[in-house]
Amino acid sequence: MHLLNLSGDEMEALVEHREKLDVELERLRENWMELEAEIEGTERALNIIDKIIGKTEVCY
Repeated sequence: MHLLNLSGDEMEALVEHREKLDVELERLRENWMELEAEIEGTERALNIIDKIIGKTEVCY
């Protein structure tokens, strides 16, 4: 394993960047869960509409 030689400032910048990425990842995960819930709701609505369409006769 090769170790890097970083200055204190470089290490601090790297740690700060990692913390920002960690926060961003958490935000994206929360958005993902919200989108999954929205997708499930939309899929249920589409399934209901498909059932109604499949059981409906059109009168002209």
